[in-house]
Amino acid sequence: MIFARLDHAAAAAAVGLQMPRETVLVFGNPRIGTPNFLKYPTLAIDLPIKALVWQDASGQVWLSYNSQKYLTTAAYTRHGVTLDQPLADRIERQFAEIADAVTKE
Repeated sequence: MIFARLDHAAAAAAVGLQMPRETVLVFGNPRIGTPNFLKYPTLAIDLPIKALVWQDASGQVWLSYNSQKYLTTAAYTRHGVTLDQPLADRIERQFAEIADAVTKE
């Protein structure tokens, strides 16, 4: 589920500035996230997951996101969350599949 789209280029344009297209998508699965937020309320500062769709100066469009490995070792650890490795691996594969699907030309 996409919870929010943050259009940085539109925000810049609203104050008279220009920048290449850049949008942050905030997305997740409430069935999975809600129990974690109930158990670890501060986790909500780092989740739900975000992806950045951005255009460089040459017009090329890119997709950037934090890997599950990063989230597991940085964000989850910071909030005392333990995530079993098989689940982390499955989430990482799903991220890669989504990224591949949305970036195919």
